[in-house]
Amino acid sequence: MKQYLIIVLLFIIGLLLEGIITTVPLVTVLLLVFYAIFRKKWVYPAAIILGIGLDFFAMRQIGISSAFFVLFLFLIIVYEQKFEIATIPFLMFASFFGSFAFLMLIDHKPFFLQAGASSFLTLILYKAMKVTVKESI
Repeated sequence: MKQYLIIVLLFIIGLLLEGIITTVPLVTVLLLVFYAIFRKKWVYPAAIILGIGLDFFAMRQIGISSAFFVLFLFLIIVYEQKFEIATIPFLMFASFFGSFAFLMLIDHKPFFLQAGASSFLTLILYKAMKVTVKESI
């Protein structure tokens, strides 16, 4: 129960920070890291709900972020068959290109700087979550 509370709290904080304060794709990073750690299907409904919430807070057309998040997670699952996705190089690569594509989709500049920042945040979050949250969910 404590693990779910941590996950929900991180999703809410990431949603509010990205939707209101910053343009660094925090929700993309959170979805990627949580799927890499837990590999559970609950990440898809979370992607849809977070995408709708993000579009609402950022005042964009509802559904754009949700569609991107679901497609992004689908591509990660496809690559899961060929690569080990719970490695730092894969997560940083996927985070950079996923964030870059999302930033291009919503037309936020500078693309490279924010995608690089999201890769760095992915590294920090993945290391922190591996230490604090067990893989039992």
